[in-house]
Amino acid sequence: MQTRQYSDEEVKEDVRSFFLDSNHWAYRYGDPTPLCNPDSPYHRKQIEVLFESKYQHWVTDRAVTSLVEEGFLRERPYQLPDFELSFVYRYNLRRIAMAIRERVGITRRYSDISVSRATGGQAEFWALHLFKSNSFSIADRNTREYQGIVWTKTGHDLDFIIEKDGIAYGVEVKNKFPYIDDDLYDTKLDICMHLRLKPLFFFRMASYLQIEKVKKQGGKVIVFKSKIFPPGNEQLVNEIWNKMRLPVSIWRDVPQPITRSLITYHERVKHNSQYV
Repeated sequence: MQTRQYSDEEVKEDVRSFFLDSNHWAYRYGDPTPLCNPDSPYHRKQIEVLFESKYQHWVTDRAVTSLVEEGFLRERPYQLPDFELSFVYRYNLRRIAMAIRERVGITRRYSDISVSRATGGQAEFWALHLFKSNSFSIADRNTREYQGIVWTKTGHDLDFIIEKDGIAYGVEVKNKFPYIDDDLYDTKLDICMHLRLKPLFFFRMASYLQIEKVKKQGGKVIVFKSKIFPPGNEQLVNEIWNKMRLPVSIWRDVPQPITRSLITYHERVKHNSQYV
């Protein structure tokens, strides 16, 4: 997560180094390989994720645009049925088409609607397991109503409403590489406020601004960083990791830091509620 402000020039030079130096910090999750290194192509959204521990997604994308305009990076779009991928690679690379097509194929597979539904369902499954194993009760699922109050402004709802120690939380779960859209994010937060629920969001990743916005409402965003896939997708997960270095995983249990984050937050809310 971003810890300080960086100038556009600093970010641009950092991204430039990524396409030149095999020891760049963004390869820290694993050593560069013949499949993923400075000579590889990367699509824009992929680079945003690879750099997200230091920069907000849009900051990284702005740096990529600048490097394309300078001519250091070349850009090649590739149209998929539902969206367009835009790959970038260093200006002096040749014979890059096959590597791009291979990554397009992988992206097409993990972006397929059936896979997207399965990963979304898997994240909700683990959230449900997390709540039940820590004595939270499930008041409702896929709902826009709580204790007689109904959200009618839009057709949106919340994934869960959970309760413990007399405290009710509105829960939203998102298991995607990009940040949740700001308008949708604000709507989910508004639903929680309207239903008088503490917002409790479980996202693969969120922007700093989104996290701060929830904090101001007394809520919490718990970030789990890796996109969670159901068992049976081991081959796809290995390909995504080995060839694209995107953070992906298959959970066998909820990681302890996620559990600790939830319990610590709830205990703080409970403590504060005793003095209201």
